[in-house]
Amino acid sequence: MAFQEDQLPECNNSIEGETEDYCLEITDEVPPCPVPAAVTTDSISYQSAYLSWEGSSEVYQLRFRPEGAAEWSGVEGVGAQMLILEGLDVCTGYEVQVSGFCGDFPSGWSESFFFSTICNPACDSDAAMLTVLDLTDTTAMLVWAAPDAALSYELQVRRSGTTAWDTYPTTGLELQLENLDSCSAYDARIWVTCEGVNNISQPSATMNFETTCLTGTENLARQLRLEVAPNPFRETLGIQLELQQAQAVQYLLYNAAGQQLLQQEETLAQGVQQSSLSTATLPAGLYWLSVRTERGVATIKVIKQ
Repeated sequence: MAFQEDQLPECNNSIEGETEDYCLEITDEVPPCPVPAAVTTDSISYQSAYLSWEGSSEVYQLRFRPEGAAEWSGVEGVGAQMLILEGLDVCTGYEVQVSGFCGDFPSGWSESFFFSTICNPACDSDAAMLTVLDLTDTTAMLVWAAPDAALSYELQVRRSGTTAWDTYPTTGLELQLENLDSCSAYDARIWVTCEGVNNISQPSATMNFETTCLTGTENLARQLRLEVAPNPFRETLGIQLELQQAQAVQYLLYNAAGQQLLQQEETLAQGVQQSSLSTATLPAGLYWLSVRTERGVATIKVIKQ
């Protein structure tokens, strides 16, 4: 409603007062509500933006959309001249407009403000340069470099020619593989998770490696779980092995020239057994210990200090 005082009546029907004449005109106009201005942002992340603006209203509404999109999304009832807009898409440009309320009447929309969310950094698994070190018949050490923005890794390993991968998540830069099959080929590859949102690389190129092959005596030593302690030894050489059944076992100790220096025979029960050889009279140096069982002879290197 608007009220206007005129010097002379201009309406078709005027009402004369005692001292002045008035014209009352009723319209549907309302006082203008100031439009918010200076929309800006101080902080942008992968999926959010801190927006602020200038205005005199107590309540605001905001609408936004990806650049070029037809449909708007809206936020109502904003009681401050700022808003953290969340749940946005990564690496996407947005258009934003703000409107204020004067009582129940909204202002017009502000000029459009444009911003873009941060893009995920490049995440390249091949940059990790996956390689293998320290191969044995049953173990392998996988190592790699840290690509830019890398947070964690997922190693996958399988026996060559098979389809199922074993998966090893880690945040380090190396992985010790155990209990591999001797004399066998394996495949390995790496995935990298980088900074950002769901920023996971494609798998690296598959790397191949092969465990070493055991000789007959090395294989028997492993089957017997043959161990000596201490090694290097001094006055006594402790021996431990595991037998599938009770049997006679013979221990033979040779020097580096192949001369037999000690011989000891024992009858041992099934299971893990321990024996010892007295070596107090032997000079320091390199020796070879042979253990003869019903399954054959296993030989390992030992050292006396």
